[in-house]
Amino acid sequence: MSCRIQTLKPGSILTKCQSCRLQQKAEEGELSRAALYENAITLVVAGSETTATLLAGATYLLCRNSEVLNKVRSEVRSAFKTDSDINSLSVNSLTYMLAVLTESMRMFPPTAFGLPRFVAAKEGQMVAGHHVPHNVVTPTVSFLQ
Repeated sequence: MSCRIQTLKPGSILTKCQSCRLQQKAEEGELSRAALYENAITLVVAGSETTATLLAGATYLLCRNSEVLNKVRSEVRSAFKTDSDINSLSVNSLTYMLAVLTESMRMFPPTAFGLPRFVAAKEGQMVAGHHVPHNVVTPTVSFLQ
């Protein structure tokens, strides 16, 4: 499968429209051309790496737990008759798969550092059979690995 990257030609209608929008923003004093480019780069980089990290973590966890993998597979295959039935709205009915993705995000957060957990309950909280006192901040640690 080949992948072709298209670039906009300087005289194309899309380039002219983008140029008009950029100039309009600069005239309104909202964002400079440089600021728009910086924001675009940040959105592309942040959005792609976090998705890849989440999917890699979910795949790793599913490969380590065949029972969960089979349950997710069964839920997906029983919910849709054809590939075209799968879209961003229809997958919201897959409660088990969404729970797996949520847990994957907890265990493998797609950030440069682990997300800390704060125990807010006055009496503390039991986590995997261990009592964690009130006001304790802990790093993200999986007791399931």
